[in-house]
Amino acid sequence: MSEPIVAVTIVSHAALQIAAPADAVWQAILNNLLQPDTWQMAGYGFVSLHDVAVPLGGYRLAKEEEGQVVDERIVHVTECDARARRLSLFSDHLSERNGLSAYATYHAREMPTGTCCAIDCHTRVGVEILKNADIISLISELRGQSEAHLNDYLAHLKCALERRQIQ
Repeated sequence: MSEPIVAVTIVSHAALQIAAPADAVWQAILNNLLQPDTWQMAGYGFVSLHDVAVPLGGYRLAKEEEGQVVDERIVHVTECDARARRLSLFSDHLSERNGLSAYATYHAREMPTGTCCAIDCHTRVGVEILKNADIISLISELRGQSEAHLNDYLAHLKCALERRQIQ
């Protein structure tokens, strides 16, 4: 008998100061998340979505390893505000066995010393609840994993942008 699946919501936040102009950070966010070549270089198949249900655009991603799909998602752009330098996405991770969907908002805010780049994310994920499981600890662990992922993304973005500023 399998364990019951419970949907939990994980709220994660990450922010990092980047020594680069806000417009450069904003363009890097758009390039990283919306351009096919970024995903294709990471081994994903990328198909743009053109549908009335996705008025701001979106895409379908699929990554295969040894003939098996290991990561498949549908991503909808839910907000793209160039003036505010804010991009919001909804993603449905189809390859997650117990279900996973996420809403993430990326911000590039101009600061006196560069740009504050921030990500706010709400993730809904199905988790197996074992008998006598500590659900609070489980959610805390998942939040830590999510925040580590967001911080890693920001660190890579910072490194790429600041290296570009020096050259």
